[in-house]
Amino acid sequence: MSSMLPISLRGAKTHNLQSVDLRLEAGSLVALCGPSGSGKSSLALDTLYAEGQRRFVESFSPYARQFLERLPRPDVESLEPVAAAVAVDRRAPVKSSRSTLATLTDVEPYLSALFAAEAVPRCPSCQLSAQVVSAVDAAERISDTHGGQSAIVAFSVGSSEEARLALPRLREQGFRRLLIADEPFDVESEQIPDADSVYVVVDRMVLSSQEQGRLLDAIELCHRHSSAAEVRIVERGSQAADSSARSRYSSTQRLVVGKDLHCPGCARTFEPPHARLFSYNSPLGACPACKGFGRVIGIDWDKVIPDGSKTIQQGAIRPWNGQISQWERAALARYAEAQRIPLDKPWDKLTKAQQEKVLAGEGTWDDGKYPGVRAWFQFLESRTYKMHVRVLLSRYRSYELCAICHGARLNPTALSYRVLQKNLAEWHADSVSASLAKVVALTPRSAQGKLVVDSLRARLGFLEQVGLGYLTLDRQARTLSGGEAQRASLTTALGAGLTGTLFVLDEPSVGLHPTDVPKLGQAMRSLAQGGNTVLLIEHEPSLIAACDRAVELGPKAGRHGGRILFDGPPKELAARPDLPTGAAWQNHALAPRKTRPFATALSLLGVTENNLRDIDVDIPLGVLVAVTGPSGSGKSTLVEDILYRSVARALGDSSVEKPGAHRELRGLGGLRGVVLVDQSPLGRTTRGNAATYTKSWDRFRARFAAQASAVAAELTASHFSFNVAKGRCEACSGEGYETVEMQFLADVSLLCPVCQGKRFRPEVLAVRLGGLTVAEVLDLSIEEALARFDPPSEPDPALRRALAPLIRVGLGYLTLGQPLSTLSGGEAQRLKLARALSEPARGTLFVIDEPSAGLHPGDVAPVVAALHALCDNGGSVVVVEHDLDVIAQSDWVIDLGPGGGPDGGQVVAAAPPKELAKFATRTGTALNARMTQQLQFAEPSGADSVSEAVISVEHAREHNLASVSCKLPHGGLTVVTGPSGSGKSSLCFDVIYAEGQRRFMETLSPYARQFLPQLPRPDVDHVGGVPPAIALSQRISRAGANSTVATVTEVAHYLRLLYAKVGLPHCPTCDEPAHATSTESILELLAKLGSEPYTLYSPAVRARKGTYLEIFQLASRSGISEARVDGKLVQTEPPPRLVKSAEHTIDLVVATGSPSQFSRAQIDLAIQLGDGSVTIAPGKPSAKPSRSEKTYSTRRACPTCGQGIPELDPRWFSFNTKQGQCSVCEGRGHDPEDEAKRCRACDGTRLAPLPRKVRLQGQTYAELTAYSVQRALSIVADWQFVGGEEKLSSAALHELRRRLRFIEQVGLGYLSLDRAASTLSGGEMQRLRLSAQLGAGLTGSLYVLDEPTIGLHPRDTDRLLHNLRALADLGSTVLVIEHDEATIRAADYLLDLGPSGGKHGGQIIAQGPAAEVLRHPQSPTARALSTEPAARPKRPSPSRQLTLRGASAHNLKNVTLKLPIGRFNVVAGVSGSGKSTLVQKVLYPALRLALGLASEPPLGTVKLDGTDALKRALLVDQSPIGRTPRSVPATFLSVWDEIRRLYAGLPDSKVRGFTAGRFSFNSGGGGRCPTCEGQGVQVSEMSFLPDVITPCEACAGLRFEPSTLAVKFHGLSIGDVLQLSAEEAVSHFANHPKIIRPLQTLCELGIGYIQLGQGSHTLSGGEAQRLKLAAELTALSHHEPTVYVLDEPTTGLHLSDARRLIALLHKLVDRGDTLVVIEHHLEVIAAADWVVELGPEAGQHGGQIVFSGEPEALAKSATETGKALVSAQAHRPAMNAATSSRTRSDHSTTGSAIFSSSLLADQSSAPS
Repeated sequence: MSSMLPISLRGAKTHNLQSVDLRLEAGSLVALCGPSGSGKSSLALDTLYAEGQRRFVESFSPYARQFLERLPRPDVESLEPVAAAVAVDRRAPVKSSRSTLATLTDVEPYLSALFAAEAVPRCPSCQLSAQVVSAVDAAERISDTHGGQSAIVAFSVGSSEEARLALPRLREQGFRRLLIADEPFDVESEQIPDADSVYVVVDRMVLSSQEQGRLLDAIELCHRHSSAAEVRIVERGSQAADSSARSRYSSTQRLVVGKDLHCPGCARTFEPPHARLFSYNSPLGACPACKGFGRVIGIDWDKVIPDGSKTIQQGAIRPWNGQISQWERAALARYAEAQRIPLDKPWDKLTKAQQEKVLAGEGTWDDGKYPGVRAWFQFLESRTYKMHVRVLLSRYRSYELCAICHGARLNPTALSYRVLQKNLAEWHADSVSASLAKVVALTPRSAQGKLVVDSLRARLGFLEQVGLGYLTLDRQARTLSGGEAQRASLTTALGAGLTGTLFVLDEPSVGLHPTDVPKLGQAMRSLAQGGNTVLLIEHEPSLIAACDRAVELGPKAGRHGGRILFDGPPKELAARPDLPTGAAWQNHALAPRKTRPFATALSLLGVTENNLRDIDVDIPLGVLVAVTGPSGSGKSTLVEDILYRSVARALGDSSVEKPGAHRELRGLGGLRGVVLVDQSPLGRTTRGNAATYTKSWDRFRARFAAQASAVAAELTASHFSFNVAKGRCEACSGEGYETVEMQFLADVSLLCPVCQGKRFRPEVLAVRLGGLTVAEVLDLSIEEALARFDPPSEPDPALRRALAPLIRVGLGYLTLGQPLSTLSGGEAQRLKLARALSEPARGTLFVIDEPSAGLHPGDVAPVVAALHALCDNGGSVVVVEHDLDVIAQSDWVIDLGPGGGPDGGQVVAAAPPKELAKFATRTGTALNARMTQQLQFAEPSGADSVSEAVISVEHAREHNLASVSCKLPHGGLTVVTGPSGSGKSSLCFDVIYAEGQRRFMETLSPYARQFLPQLPRPDVDHVGGVPPAIALSQRISRAGANSTVATVTEVAHYLRLLYAKVGLPHCPTCDEPAHATSTESILELLAKLGSEPYTLYSPAVRARKGTYLEIFQLASRSGISEARVDGKLVQTEPPPRLVKSAEHTIDLVVATGSPSQFSRAQIDLAIQLGDGSVTIAPGKPSAKPSRSEKTYSTRRACPTCGQGIPELDPRWFSFNTKQGQCSVCEGRGHDPEDEAKRCRACDGTRLAPLPRKVRLQGQTYAELTAYSVQRALSIVADWQFVGGEEKLSSAALHELRRRLRFIEQVGLGYLSLDRAASTLSGGEMQRLRLSAQLGAGLTGSLYVLDEPTIGLHPRDTDRLLHNLRALADLGSTVLVIEHDEATIRAADYLLDLGPSGGKHGGQIIAQGPAAEVLRHPQSPTARALSTEPAARPKRPSPSRQLTLRGASAHNLKNVTLKLPIGRFNVVAGVSGSGKSTLVQKVLYPALRLALGLASEPPLGTVKLDGTDALKRALLVDQSPIGRTPRSVPATFLSVWDEIRRLYAGLPDSKVRGFTAGRFSFNSGGGGRCPTCEGQGVQVSEMSFLPDVITPCEACAGLRFEPSTLAVKFHGLSIGDVLQLSAEEAVSHFANHPKIIRPLQTLCELGIGYIQLGQGSHTLSGGEAQRLKLAAELTALSHHEPTVYVLDEPTTGLHLSDARRLIALLHKLVDRGDTLVVIEHHLEVIAAADWVVELGPEAGQHGGQIVFSGEPEALAKSATETGKALVSAQAHRPAMNAATSSRTRSDHSTTGSAIFSSSLLADQSSAPS
């Protein structure tokens, strides 16, 4: 079974949950059921999903998290552990009309990739398919076919005019002859006649196999100058008698050889297909006319003139009926009189010409003419920045099919490409089922196409599996029902193939026909069997019965729900009639009610919209009609798009969209109205609620206003509205709370401090009705309100009429004040239905979309009764429905089918329910079964049904992996080891992690994914059982220059948030705490400024993104005409068009003049628009702010000087933003001219004056971040907040404490928070990231770590292993790449790759428990651990030493460092003791400067002696040697130049005229492959999915074009050489010492496996470092004594490779160099000549030299490194026994490196 631990929830109180406890096992399928509103969504979505998603998403960067859904932390006692969660709910996926089913389900990127890989364009002129023929193939084919014939090879230069311009260039290039109409002309001397086509002759020859090379060269030369070469087969004509006549070349055949993709008929070239060309979201692919929408916006003239029976005088032109359009009507009247157009004649009676004149008019408005109604709408389009104009236009919009692309969305170029003879638009128009059939039949031509086809088959197959095969791929996502959208999202979850994940589904059966439910159940079962936990909110009995467990909440809704009533097998739930679900299931078999007769019917004739097949439908009136049928059969199209719209339009409602295609509507006579009751949201703000929607609040307000206390206080009914300024609390505008944005955390809602959430003013709250205030009445449920205010003794008919229908439809549990935005789709629909019940129903047609959606079976009956009540009151009801309960209780059923999509669209039955059950249709069969059969329960699945708890990899071929297959157990610590370059990272990161990360990313929205890093799909047959993956890899590239420990751990993010939200601002000048002030105080301050002119600004926006049209409109309406925007003065009308994605600062110019003359109204306006602040500046309005400007604030101001403090946000505390950074040092903290000195302005804090003065619990931001992690934790642990501050700080403070705690837990508590991240080791960076994951509490996840012991002293390894074990003990899988022996022995499972690196690696040599692998005879690691290292060479005492004095940077304590020159020196010590600071930040820069070399200054002031004998100092670090595939080892080592010269000197090259430049893959003028531009691979963009990278098909990955590859040295082309490893190249170029010398050094360093052409971006840090060493060893022709500084050079090295490195380092010493190596590796320390150890501890407890001497003396010392050396030596003899006896629980042994017995032999003494 899965290793994922059970999810354990305790004390959940989210919304109405009443301290719920729940335990969910891995591999289980669990249904949450219960009455509607009982708390199911609160439990599943708002608690379990919210926390699971939040914790996993925390592993993303803050930048990425801001684009993901930010869910609040649920109110629970504990939720430990919880799995990474994915929600598949019914919320509207998208609103954009660009989004389709294909984009929603990620099919679209694969379709684009399919066309990019497989499409062939069809020439629009010749209707021939384009083709690519290489010059080599063309030359061979032409030579074979036309051997012995004469030919001319030429290329076109265009017309004669173009040729004349090109003549000088052609002469210079050596061309001698032109060809015009088969006649030759000399380039030098003859005049060119006029002609449409002029050709340049390149060569003339007799074709033969011997001349094939010559023909190839001629064709390639043509391609360099033109897009095509033309080979003319000619017959030489006889010379004319006139000596002046020219010889003609009679062409018998013209053969066009296109350079690229071209038409074989006309040589028209086509660009190679690429993914962006096939995207209508890209300007390269979108139709230019409609911008990829497929439709264009126009005016619906039926809405403009809705009633043709009206005259113009009567208001036939609807938008001109108001008072505001008097001028337009007058202009029309004058024009009509002049044109003799009668204004008193009905519009329909006017002639077409007269109607057109009214619409078109003449002239312009400006010249007093009447330009017509069309021009009026065009004028409005130029004013759409005004809200009321946009609202007006929206009433008359129409969306017409684009006349250019006809709805295809793509441009003509994109549409010319075809796959299986269909363009992409035709693929889009097909259904899922049809597309799947095409993909199955498709045989791809390329490897890339095969990858894409396999993915398409899977994704389309999942869509078919969940019952969506009927949908077309271009179906707009916004037209999908909630159920369809959810099932579309479910396919993404199914396709992800994740394990260890919590999937939450919200009523997936909604909108699904009963016969499609079993398929859905199977899909969810497969998810659970994959080792996941699947939790579904569901009401469908058959789906619940198919689950393992049913959890019922209740007993009722709202406050009376929220408790778990039952938790067990569904079969047992069915036997519980005392529970709501059990009671409903007891009556499972349906009994149809007696049906009503009907006398009249509506008739729709000739319906052909979408898939409806020219059907005629009769819809009875006065009864309840159910329209049903399989999903996609056409129900919604028939009922909503045609019936509702056509009836509404026929009854005069022109606001609805045009009805779908039909011939005629009959039988309308008895109807007076039509109402659509769908599931669309009722509101998106908190201002609308059940009371206002039902208009019951009008009655409550009237009753409150009638109270004596209200009359006495002169309060009217409007005072009791929170939407009107009279009685509401103005501090919160009647909202009751304030929403505070918390950046990457969920927003926080705070109770209004003035009204305490009661929304009204005190005098309004003083009035009581029935003993309750207005706020208390809003908190009543509808049932409670009716019981209290409509008692039998004092009935209130108006109130009952408004509220009783809500109880009838089961919504009595809603509170009167519950915002409409919080209602589910089903609740919103029932609320609409309730309002319909309160209105007169006679003569009204009610069209209702799935009224049972979201309803418990027990709640369906009241809804059906309400529908019948509408019929009883004279109405007619038509419902679209799948619920068999509703269908059985209807009067008449119209069944569409027989299937969905193209298989639907017919009326297969129309009858009463009882009769329908006798039909053999899908609905009839399901209805009959429901009436006669009982529920069928699934047998609970056991552990055996869950897939094996392993990560399985089958045939991985990524990089050098040799078709590797393995199975890694879940839930333990798995270590992957092996020689350097053996494929460890390829297997762990590029295959396993890449798949886990990619699959989880695919469950996110396409919008979110575009901001997240995604890895390409690995080359592997299959990866199964992979959980959501989190990578904690070594970061080779350092963090940014401004990054600190606080920023990289995100501690800074939470600190900034806390300082911004609850910090206490102080005046930057006076250092006094800021307080709120009054408007009067500001007026007094302004009066003191005198009579000089000033400008009063309102600071409306400060460095915020947006367009801010509403601010300019409000300013304009308030009389403000000018504003200062981003350093420019602009007018507010028309408003400036701002870039939405850029930050803007806006100051509104409120007034100018003497401050004493500013009115109170002007000051109030400035304060209102400036959010409590005003700015005053001397002089007239200026474009740029001046330093003399002052800001005053009513919210935050200095009590001494009155200076206002702006509202703070986290950016103020970042030294990377303009607001936060010190303006003098730009946030760097040091003097701009002397980096060794602190910035005087900010004293090194890097912050601006304002944030420097903000205090939180008495500490400034700079003071707190200067502390160590350990000290900071002790401070923030004592922080206490109360009231609103407690709520604001809660989430951020919790995260801050948690992150600090876990940083300390991984052994990094010594780091100061402001420590520069660039000074951290790779191991420290990795452990910082690990600290964030330790507290996540995730189960079932996969953590992949890359050598976490790097930078870790052997003493600290135990703590790291304990932390890794803690992750595994939570049920997660920990996969570690490691060379450290202690970690290897601690593994639960060990993989040893080898047998060596590069091409000789990539195989699993041994795998299994660690003890077994380490006994394996072929294991490279076992052999290395059992072999003694070589003895350390003996060297005489050195005569000179390097002395550094006064090192005091960071934690160093006035250190004096002495190092022998010409020796192998190692600086050791515990992590954080100051090694890197001493060597890299002090010694190395000081040494460089002393030698006259460029360098940054050392930290602090130091003195350096003993440099006389040294010439160079070089830092050999692990930074990348390049970042693109163009930088390769061969170029870095400078051997590529030698190889290119070698190839240029070969005979074949000389014959062809090739120089060394020909063999460069970086030069466009060389011989590189033009298809991939010398990259060797092609990258196919996949929009929101990872790019697909495949070898270039043109050059087969060899980087060069064919003629260049034809040149060979010892059988290998230049492209083949790039694929040689260093070892192979040494053999191949054995006689070329300049080439092999650097390569031999690579072999000695243990990286001989690296390929010469391997991209530098693929090299590890250790490989990059050893390449640099190799370059150093071979680059200098005259060696100079050098000091090499190396930081942990054993990083990434297997023990055997580390020994090679030690030998090479000794070689450097032997040639006279000095080594200073920072290292923890015990063998390196033991092999050194001299060891300096820092300590004794880390951080402030370190920074001292605790030992200096030779290794054998170190082993006798009591330092931590000395103890480790002794421990390692002691463990040496007992290695085998220890290995065999070690148990999983024994991981306490520290350092265990194995040493040569001679390593600690007596050495000659070194200087003290």
